Amino acid sequence: MIGKSVGSRIEVQGPAEKIVVEKQTSRPNEEAKGSQVWVVDVVSSVRLRERGQREVKPVAPDPGMPSIQNKAGAPTNIKIPKGEKSPKKLRIQRLHSGNGPTIKTGDALVVHYTAAQWNGKVLGSSWKDKNPVALQVGTGAVMKGIDEALIGKNIGDRLAVVIPPAMASGSAQQNGKAEALVFVVDLLARL
Repeated sequence: MIGKSVGSRIEVQGPAEKIVVEKQTSRPNEEAKGSQVWVVDVVSSVRLRERGQREVKPVAPDPGMPSIQNKAGAPTNIKIPKGEKSPKKLRIQRLHSGNGPTIKTGDALVVHYTAAQWNGKVLGSSWKDKNPVALQVGTGAVMKGIDEALIGKNIGDRLAVVIPPAMASGSAQQNGKAEALVFVVDLLARL
């Protein structure tokens, strides 16, 4: 929708697997197949209120935390330490420090993320899709682990977050048991 004016009507068509985002259909368990046509009315727009800059210095992972490899600024590979068991507590590491405002309960944010299973298999990435997402923290709109990890951080931060199964909704099953999820999150702006 970037570059489109309020009042515009846009037609989006193509293969369903490219258009439908998981869990955003009226039937979330239905697989996206075939072609789809969406008509979107742009009824309003929002300016990003506050952005942050970040100081980018390489950071070694804390003991027990995954290492993150980057390509062109985006996390591309999440490597779990060999033999490390799935954590039972929330773990957060600031990979880059931002200088933007501190995030508070109820803030609406724009973020980039990569989500992976504890074995390192990537589940989804807004970097890969080239489409940052908006979310609201501290209201139950996102999984508890994300709420707790983001509140109190700064716009511009990049975080590695390991979320135990008890704090993750729909956490991935590995070998028949629930395992932690790993997120790399860039806090881009506050709406």
